[in-house]
Amino acid sequence: MFVFIILDVILPILILMLIGAILQRKFQFNLKQLSTLITYCLMPAAVFVNIYDIRIETGLLLQIIYYLMLYSLSLIIVSHFISKILKLEKGESAALKNSISLMNSGNYGLPVSQLIFSHNPVGVSIQIFIVIFQNLLTYSYGIYNLLSATKTIGGIIQSFL
Repeated sequence: MFVFIILDVILPILILMLIGAILQRKFQFNLKQLSTLITYCLMPAAVFVNIYDIRIETGLLLQIIYYLMLYSLSLIIVSHFISKILKLEKGESAALKNSISLMNSGNYGLPVSQLIFSHNPVGVSIQIFIVIFQNLLTYSYGIYNLLSATKTIGGIIQSFL
């Protein structure tokens, strides 16, 4: 089992990372534009294609959503109390809260899940819903939290629109 994980899961990811590092050194990609392309084009397309093929029970989907909401809410509350205990300024507090409560398992989480659960599509389906939830949380709470450090409620609403 351990050899399977190393050869079929970790090694392909490490090879992709190595190829990416070599290509970056050779071509000096604009990582901001590449990140924007992945965030707004490739990740939604991958999620949409995978959602289209999903066959998942409603009960399991509700359990996943319940767990994700409870988990995220717990992290938000814990990060809020940590920032209060440390008496951080608004900007530092927002950065701490986002770094604790927002996960990013989309870029590597989805490919790893596809490698691990290639024979069990339910595992990949669960990861897809996790990516969707994380994106919704990032582009709602995460942006609100970040903007609240420097803007008023009116400014935050204007930034969202």
